[in-house]
Amino acid sequence: MPVNPIMKGAATPLGAAAATAGSALPYRKRRRTGAWIVSIAIVTILATLALDVAHTRAINFAAVPRFLLDPRILAGVKITLVLTVAGLVIGVLCGLLLACARLSRIGVARTLSATYTWAFLSVPGLVQLIFWYNLAIVFPHIHLELPFLGTIWEGQTNAIITAMTASMIGLGLHEAAYFSEIIRSGIISVDRGQVEAAQSLGIRSRTILFKIVMPQALRVMLPSGMTRVVALMKDTSLVAVIGGGDIMTHAQEIYSDNFLIIELLLVVSAWYLFMVSALMLAQAAVERWASRYQRSSGAAPVRSAVVEELA
Repeated sequence: MPVNPIMKGAATPLGAAAATAGSALPYRKRRRTGAWIVSIAIVTILATLALDVAHTRAINFAAVPRFLLDPRILAGVKITLVLTVAGLVIGVLCGLLLACARLSRIGVARTLSATYTWAFLSVPGLVQLIFWYNLAIVFPHIHLELPFLGTIWEGQTNAIITAMTASMIGLGLHEAAYFSEIIRSGIISVDRGQVEAAQSLGIRSRTILFKIVMPQALRVMLPSGMTRVVALMKDTSLVAVIGGGDIMTHAQEIYSDNFLIIELLLVVSAWYLFMVSALMLAQAAVERWASRYQRSSGAAPVRSAVVEELA
């Protein structure tokens, strides 16, 4: 009986592989067809929504460009940047102190640092802002006393803790808890043998920290630190609740007069997209630099998620 050439080829390993590949082709085609169907459905839904929004009369799109460069909005952008820088400075300085206390040999300092980090990471930033803004309820007056000299300075809390001051304090102390963990992780990542070698040479602890440990730890801390800066800039919108003067505060004041709520929210969104995108570009550059250093030193590349905490 003559043997079918195709069946004869299938009996060999090469023929079996060809038969397997041939049987997999319909599955691949079905999978590719399904992906195309899903993609077309998603594009259709998004296009329909975009057309509905574009043709709606409920949104005055012509007002959006007019308010983008409104002096009040620009003043809010300036305050937003000031709050970001102030919160970053306070957060880094206090975070450094907390990290050093957490790594110290003093048990009380470690406990206080851990308690601070636990408390400020657990309580939402909005709650902390409202607390600092209403500090006068608990302490109507703030005064400074020195031994043997008595009260050398005193003032009313409401006059000292303004909306702007409360915003800086609230954002800064909230970020300090995050930066303390970032700094502590960076310090721990440095080889302990280098610290011990420096100690054996009689180098002071402060010199070891700032001359040996921190330059190396900085390359590990920067990616995560940049992520927190991005989150901090977005968190500045929370100060609108206490009238902190940021871009959201001014937008609320404007749409409370003209009732263009969605239009002003689009303006605020456009400004945040611009500012956060600039920070994310800087973050990507920092991560590439840190990863190149890690590869050159033989360590694993350092990467932090660019979209982390975007919610």
